Amino acid sequence: MRARSEQVNLRLNQKEIRRLDVLARRCNLTRSAYLRHLINGMVPKEAPPTDYYRMMREIHAIGNNLNQLVHRVHCTGELDVVRIEAAIRELRQSIQVITKEIIEPAKHQNVILSGASAAEESSGGDPGFKESLFGECFHEESQ
Repeated sequence: MRARSEQVNLRLNQKEIRRLDVLARRCNLTRSAYLRHLINGMVPKEAPPTDYYRMMREIHAIGNNLNQLVHRVHCTGELDVVRIEAAIRELRQSIQVITKEIIEPAKHQNVILSGASAAEESSGGDPGFKESLFGECFHEESQ
């Protein structure tokens, strides 16, 4: 049995369907997957450049070399262990930041759902929510 048993029929004009196709294609997602991300409050990021994976392999190789150095340090005591371990932590954090910035979809705070009833349901009476001319609900963030 499919995990998603409900189906929604959505009518779009030519311009809207082309826009949806372009946005989904940029993210290497299907139309359905792209829309599910949006419904769940996530804005999919564009697929990373082709060099991203090569760079990540190189960074992982550097991290592996650092791990080997740390192992050698522990065995021989010749190098500054604290300094090397700090470098390894920094490398791992860099990998996480690169991955988060390039790959992972970001939480979107502005667009919540379409429709007035959706605004009423999702805002919980929040006065910061306003409905646009297109029926989309936007959250005005305080400045």
